[in-house]
Amino acid sequence: MDQQTVYNQLDRHIRQFFDGHQITETTFDEGPVLNIQPNFQVLCIQPGPKLGLWAYISKGIWELGDERSEYMEFMILSPKSSRRCVELLAMSAYYHYTDGLGLGHTCPIGEPWLENSTCDHFLISLPYTLGPQLEICRVGEENLHIYWALPITNREREYKVKNGLEALEAKFEEKGLMYWEAYRPSVI
Repeated sequence: MDQQTVYNQLDRHIRQFFDGHQITETTFDEGPVLNIQPNFQVLCIQPGPKLGLWAYISKGIWELGDERSEYMEFMILSPKSSRRCVELLAMSAYYHYTDGLGLGHTCPIGEPWLENSTCDHFLISLPYTLGPQLEICRVGEENLHIYWALPITNREREYKVKNGLEALEAKFEEKGLMYWEAYRPSVI
C-alpha cells in the first residue's frame, strides 16, 4: 500500500467517524518508538456526540508488522485526558514491532494503565463499543483494522490464557464490564 494514501485515508476515516469531536494530533518523543517508526502519531479525540470518553488512536503502527500481520492501529479509551494514553500507544507500537500483536493477544503494561488502576495489561480486542464502522478502514483493496487496547487485570489475563478469549468476553458481558472505570474491580 502507498504510505501517504494509507495515512490520508486513516486520518479521514477517523475524523469522519468522530465528526463533531475536537481532535488534535501528537506524538511521543521519549523512548524508542520514533527510532522504529518516525511517522508515529496519536489522534487525541475529546468527548463529544459519538462518545463521552477520550479516545486515543495510533497512526503508524500499521507499518510495523511483518508480511503475515494484518494492517492495524490501536485505540485506548479513557475517562479523562491523559498523556499516559499516548505513552501507552507508543509502548504498544514498540511491543507490536518486537513481539507482534494481533486480535485476542494480551500484553503487559508493567504498571497500572492510569494511576492506582487495577488494570495492568492490555487485551487487543474488537472495538465493540464503537463497532465495525470505526474498526474497519478501507484503503484500496485492503482493510486496516483499528483494534481496542482494552485495559484488563492480571487475573482477567490469566483467566483468558486458561479458558480462552470467548470465555473472558462472556465474563465481561455477564458482569457488565465497566471498561471506562480506571479503578474497576476484576470481573474474575
